[in-house]
Amino acid sequence: MDVVDFCRCFILEDFATFERKGKNWYVTAGHVRITVNANSNTIITAHKI
Repeated sequence: MDVVDFCRCFILEDFATFERKGKNWYVTAGHVRITVNANSNTIITAHKI
């Protein structure tokens, strides 16, 4: 499975929450938090929470 597609599935979920802090977006969906650069829309990290 492609990692970007995996993260995209979590970001597109209806229950995903978005929070912007500084230059990054923090997307939380279920038990996953994905950090995305706000300028380039690059996935920085993905962590289980």
